[in-house]
Amino acid sequence: MTRTSMIFVAALVAAVGCETAAVASETDNESVAESGSASRSSGLEWTAERMSGAKAAAPVDVDPEAVAAAASVRATVAGPAGALPAADSGEARASLKKPLYWAGKLFYRASDGDYVCSAQFVSPTVVMTTASCVRNGDTGAWYDNFVFALGYDRGRYIDVFYEDCVGTKNGWVQKVPDRYVYDYALIKVTKRSPTGHFGTQWNWAGEYRDGARVGYVKGKNNGESPTVDTGRLAVAKGIVGFRHGSRADQAGISGAAFIGAFSQAEKSNEGNYVLSVDSFSFRDEPGTNYGPYLDSSFKDLFDYVERGCR
Repeated sequence: MTRTSMIFVAALVAAVGCETAAVASETDNESVAESGSASRSSGLEWTAERMSGAKAAAPVDVDPEAVAAAASVRATVAGPAGALPAADSGEARASLKKPLYWAGKLFYRASDGDYVCSAQFVSPTVVMTTASCVRNGDTGAWYDNFVFALGYDRGRYIDVFYEDCVGTKNGWVQKVPDRYVYDYALIKVTKRSPTGHFGTQWNWAGEYRDGARVGYVKGKNNGESPTVDTGRLAVAKGIVGFRHGSRADQAGISGAAFIGAFSQAEKSNEGNYVLSVDSFSFRDEPGTNYGPYLDSSFKDLFDYVERGCR
């Protein structure tokens, strides 16, 4: 039986729930530096064959009401609403239109093999994805051999980018379901995006009811081309719900942006704000995915990574 999420019901009567004092240990920034450089020097290059063989990371199965219950007793970092604008410095590349040429595939190596997630530029030199795509939430161990293939489309891409450093919140490394309010990660890369980047927005509750998602879904084109889904947004108690309605296999969509004010207007910096990233889904709610609500702790991590994780 399909369940109607209480997250969407709660969002109709309240925004983010009551806030308490911050737990410093959860909101601390943590990072690892230059693991990709070390991997490249040891010969672990991402060939086309290796990319095609990487396993698509799927959103984990977690009850959103359990995450919301954990968030209601966790520290939400209060603060004013804020935003950083998108920047369109590119043009349509091959078959891709704006803002698809700001997104791409993030390849990485875990202890049990090669994986791929969705990701996107959110500044000229910072890529955003989920924390689950960069480190193990149980042990805290970092993955390595990262490469971001910008504008990946059927085996081709605009360019590849390697990490200078990778950052998450310390709160990602804890028990389920508490960790999922911190399931976002930022990667400082070693060169600038040639096409531009999405904007970001935090503490935005109440501003958007509809949104879009850009990423790679295995159930559409076998995940070989980026797709756009549109749907309803809801936010409550530290998480964001995105009701897209698709029953396609969601493997590969982890890390894809939930976008407010989606726009395909060329040479415009209006709209296209990343509001969350695709983190988890629930088997009783097909057609809905969830991600963390970006509050002031996200902006703190963004500034930290933008400075080179310093």
